[in-house]
Parts: sequence; C-alpha cells; structure tokens
Amino acid sequence: MINSVLYKIFRRDKNWDPVSLKYAEEYHQSHLNKELDSKYFKMLESAKFNYLNAKILDIGAGPGIYSVEFAKLGSILLWQDVSKSFYTIAKKKFKSKDYRVFFSLEHIEVCMKKQKDLDLIFSRLSFYYAKNDKEFFDDASKSLKINGYLLIDCNTYERFENSLSLFEKLQVFLYHKFQFKIGHPLPNHDMIDKLAKESGFIVINKEFNTKTNICILFQKIK
Repeated sequence: MINSVLYKIFRRDKNWDPVSLKYAEEYHQSHLNKELDSKYFKMLESAKFNYLNAKILDIGAGPGIYSVEFAKLGSILLWQDVSKSFYTIAKKKFKSKDYRVFFSLEHIEVCMKKQKDLDLIFSRLSFYYAKNDKEFFDDASKSLKINGYLLIDCNTYERFENSLSLFEKLQVFLYHKFQFKIGHPLPNHDMIDKLAKESGFIVINKEFNTKTNICILFQKIK
C-alpha cells in the first residue's frame, strides 16, 4: 500500500530522478576499467543460453555496462532504468553502433507488463526496487517465453544488519514477517525462492557469493 502511494508520487513525468548526473558519471567512470562479473555468463552458458537474437530485458541497467555486452553477443536488448541521468550515459554507449537496443524510463512493473516472449530478464542489484515482490515475479513470468530465464543477483539484508537504523530494522521486520514493503528493504534467500516457485519458476543455478549476497538463475516452466 505505502509503496503504491510512493510509486505514484515519484514518476518520470514529474521530472523525478533518483540519481544525479554527477553521481551517474562517477559510477560509470568507476566501472569502466573493472572486469565484468563472469558468473552471470557462466550461469547462462551452463543452461546453454543462446544470445543470438535473444530478447533480453536488463532491469535497473544503469549506465548499460551489461546491456552493451549482451548487445555485442547479438541479442535484442531492452534497457530499463528510471534514471534519466543513467539514460543519458547509456544511450551514448550505443550511438553509431549497429546494435538492436531499445530504452525505457518506466518503472519496473510498468515496463515488464508491456513485454512478451522475452528470453531473459536480467536483474543485477535491482530486484528490491520493485514496489511489490509477488507482482514482480508474476509480471516476469507473464513476459517470458516458456523455458525463458530470470537471473537475479541481489544483496540480502544481512549485508547491513549491524548498521541498520531503528526505522530500517522496522522495515526489515515488516517485510520479512508480513511481506509489508515500505521502501526497498533487502530480501533473504528463502523469500526469493518461495515467490519464484509460486509464479512458475524453478531454480537452474544458485550461487551464494557470501552470506550477504545471492545470485540465482530461474527458468519459467509454466
């Protein structure tokens, strides 16, 4: 309920941007010389994922670091992020390049509801920005082909457990105990598995980097 109200307040048509252009540029620069995380590609390779002509939705894509790589591999890419600052940077990456890339500044739920027959939804550190987790998985399932994939990499609440404010602890308690979401509290491992299963997904590959992070490749089977 609360996130639905916030969702209506913070909209792109009201010139809202969660990221300043200065921060977006600094974030982009800090990642230019970093190697991409190979685990995503290894997980997809283990599932024999074919990138050529695959329709991929990159959620919370930021400056397009992974979007570019998917496009280079021959995929049809939909970049999604609510930040116009990140959009400004990402669009330059594809300028004058022969890539099939489309852009969306809509919220996650709005964007996913418009998609169908996707081969892969890639959500790197963006899952918790959904206004409702169950709705996220339901929308993902509806927008994917049968046997399509959903790859989620996200931090868990344990990452910041020792530094949470009283309000943040309340957020986590309400979220984990009652699925009452205020803002963007971090999930735990069991919660993600349960919601995915209810929406017709099975786990293909799971990697626990640490106690505070999880990366899961799901497949839609129904």
